[in-house]
Amino acid sequence: MEWRRKNEELNPKNFIGTVKYGGGGVLVWGCMLASGLGNLVFIDGIMNHALYLSILRDNSKLSAQNLGIGNNFVFLNHDNDPNHTALNVCLCCLHNCPQNLKTPPQSPY
Repeated sequence: MEWRRKNEELNPKNFIGTVKYGGGGVLVWGCMLASGLGNLVFIDGIMNHALYLSILRDNSKLSAQNLGIGNNFVFLNHDNDPNHTALNVCLCCLHNCPQNLKTPPQSPY
């Protein structure tokens, strides 16, 4: 987190270019709560909907419980990645997450 004066974030010197594809990288799943950071999962290989679902099942509620909020959390829905929108993932989220917040792709939230 950085603190800047009003309108200072619009200064071009504060922009950092990004490249969505290309080069190397590390695939991780993680979660953040107001009370702290949850689990961070490093993913080896290629992500598919079954692996994504197992990561959600193993880590989302556990992270919330470890941070002392139980089931009192809002799940930020994903972008339009096919792994995030697979039927089994959507059904699991509807059944297990008390509140879901849908955001558009590329949203900063």
